[in-house]
Amino acid sequence: MMMPTFFLVLLVLCSVTTVTGNQRKIFKLAKCFNNTTSVAEAKTCLGGVSTCFADDTTVETVKACIQEGVANLKANFTASKDNSRFLQDTTDGDDETGGEGFGKGGFRPAKGSGVGRNRKRAGVIRSCLEPQRECIMEEVRAFIKKLPECINTTAVAFGTCYRDNANSCSATCSSADIPASNPFQGADRAVIKTCSGFQNQVIDPSCQIVDCCPQCQAEYVALMSCVGQELVKLKPEPCELTCPTTRRRNLAERYYVSRKLAAKKPNPVIVAEECAIYLDTKEETITEDAIASKILEGEFVGCVADIAILVAEEQVEFAGDSGIGGSSPANRTPMAIAGLLSAFLGLVSLM
Repeated sequence: MMMPTFFLVLLVLCSVTTVTGNQRKIFKLAKCFNNTTSVAEAKTCLGGVSTCFADDTTVETVKACIQEGVANLKANFTASKDNSRFLQDTTDGDDETGGEGFGKGGFRPAKGSGVGRNRKRAGVIRSCLEPQRECIMEEVRAFIKKLPECINTTAVAFGTCYRDNANSCSATCSSADIPASNPFQGADRAVIKTCSGFQNQVIDPSCQIVDCCPQCQAEYVALMSCVGQELVKLKPEPCELTCPTTRRRNLAERYYVSRKLAAKKPNPVIVAEECAIYLDTKEETITEDAIASKILEGEFVGCVADIAILVAEEQVEFAGDSGIGGSSPANRTPMAIAGLLSAFLGLVSLM
């Protein structure tokens, strides 16, 4: 099944390491800028996503920037078949129901791929939104401050753990560990408001996502304990959560794929800044039922797992670029060989 044009564009838009807000916010902002949308319509659309586009001049400037950039791109295509709207409203359903990350490019801003026209179009949107980047980031940070403080501290601690254990975590984890569909599909909202239900229907399956890096499971449990106890208000109290001791698979080194080295050391705060929005219930005061529903969409868990892996990968790349330790691609050759050998032995065992 062919992925709709809009998703292709947005996945490419999120393929840069620099975070301009976060993936979900950028997804919604970009949707407001269609060639057929008037400034007034765009402003109304944007107002439901961000306060950074409150005046007509800002909206007009961004819209004109995008239209000019697209026109310049089209002028350079000698055989373009696309004379329709730049962004299409052909999504796979309402983005308010979630589902952007699972099976559609992941949650990380550095995830996604695209070539040719789509990549260039995404570059146009990104550059046109760039003047509002800091404003968008402030909105994200303001929302994080509305959450219990432990959400931010434990999310950052989780990312820090992946960074501190980057060599081992990046060797045994990859974006392939993020499931292609919601791991909580079919779970009962009422049941997960109990301690045992949250353990069985949320913690147990989500621990299977992060068990590729067992060094950081304690930090993950601390994060989800904060979510459960401070937001869902799990009963009865106290509620002690834990990851199962058995893992879904034996850990093995993965084949190392050389990538462009990271320019700077990754900041674990990205875990909170990218993922907290998936807890946004659109309420002044978060209710237990609403937050339980958000958790069961699965995107918060998918995001923290994906972004933490990204932190580990970028730390390895940064260390290789900086000559720190044995993290360069050259020094990881034995790791690659180990991964291939492990895969070969696994095949042999099945014969």
